[in-house]
This record gives sequence, C-alpha cells and structure tokens, in this order.
Amino acid sequence: MDVLDAKRFGVFEYQTFDEVDDFRVERYLPSVAQNITVNKYAQGFRARFSISQEQLDAYMDGVWSKYGDRSVAKRGEMSAMELVDEKSHELCYGDLRWPHLDDATEVYGPTASNGAGFSVWYSPSKRIAYQRASYW
Repeated sequence: MDVLDAKRFGVFEYQTFDEVDDFRVERYLPSVAQNITVNKYAQGFRARFSISQEQLDAYMDGVWSKYGDRSVAKRGEMSAMELVDEKSHELCYGDLRWPHLDDATEVYGPTASNGAGFSVWYSPSKRIAYQRASYW
C-alpha cells in the first residue's frame, strides 16, 4: 500500500487539467484550470490553480446547473465570507505554505447529503483559486 499511496496521495503539480488524470479530482476541478497544484488525501483534496473570473463564473454556473437539483443547499444559501481572513487561510492552507490571498472571496459548489462537495476561494487580482473538495 505504501507504494500505491505514494502515487495517489500527496502534493502534485500539473500545467493543465488534462495532466491531472485522477477522476476524483477531475470531477470537481474546472477543465480550464492551469498551473495546478493538488494536495490529494483519502477524503478529498486541496488545489491551487490559475483561472479568470469569467472562467470560474462559467464553471460554477455549469456545476450548479448540472448538480444543483441534488444539492442539500440551494445556490447562495451557504453564507460566503466577504473576504477570506488570514486566520481562516492559516487553518485551511497554512501547512501548504500557499500565500494568503488578500482579496479572496469564497463560493460554494453543490453539496451532497453525505457532505461531498467543494468551495473555492478566488482572488480576482491574482487570478488564483484555492479549492477544498471532499468526497465520501
């Protein structure tokens, strides 16, 4: 298992979505994401990637259109932070040493009844997203 887990879990870097080649990550990650870093673990992943605001908005519209009817919360019901504060950043991404995004706000994707789903923190000035996804 140690050999297999070394290929499945940990921190990986990809230039494009097509290089990811992991269906668990691909089902949550925007296909237009670039310069991708993924921290994979058994219950989910955390990712950092480049994307424009327009591309992120289109991706979120698409996943809500496709899966929103199965979500336990409706789009906009989960309260998003105005700005992601440094304390929240440290709790979620501090161990990865990803820099705090001063102007990042949070958006949520559809959430399954078992808790599976994702949220994205997005910085429009840096065009960088941090994503947390959970699957069960």
